[in-house]
Amino acid sequence: NNTTSQTNQMGTLAVLKGGDVAMILPYGSHGVFVPVSPSTHVKNNNATSSNNAGSGMSCIRAAEFFVLPVLRHYQNAYQQMGEDWCTKLMPFSKSDQDMAQQFHSAQVDLMKNMDIDRQIWHFHARRMLQQWEKENKQ
Repeated sequence: NNTTSQTNQMGTLAVLKGGDVAMILPYGSHGVFVPVSPSTHVKNNNATSSNNAGSGMSCIRAAEFFVLPVLRHYQNAYQQMGEDWCTKLMPFSKSDQDMAQQFHSAQVDLMKNMDIDRQIWHFHARRMLQQWEKENKQ
């Protein structure tokens, strides 16, 4: 119900009528409340019974009610691990550590040679990544 969705901070409710369109972005979650007609029949233990509820809850919304507590559990666990949560879950190998140190040293040397600070380095690094992504798409 709407009270449960508000308690779990799952967003707002929108009602669509015939001809209406909802844009659901890929990074957002959504739930669909499906109206159930009195003639809808639901099988339960090999017996057919009539469902007289005014509306039903979709599989999507039911999954959100299950997934939300699991998501919050892992978010809290990762926050307690601190900034290096990724390396705690998947520790770097010796060769990964060596490569990371070499990369770091090369970037520090580059900033010194070009007489730039981290902000300028970051700006150009992002532009370079964007250029590489464009090249990969061609």
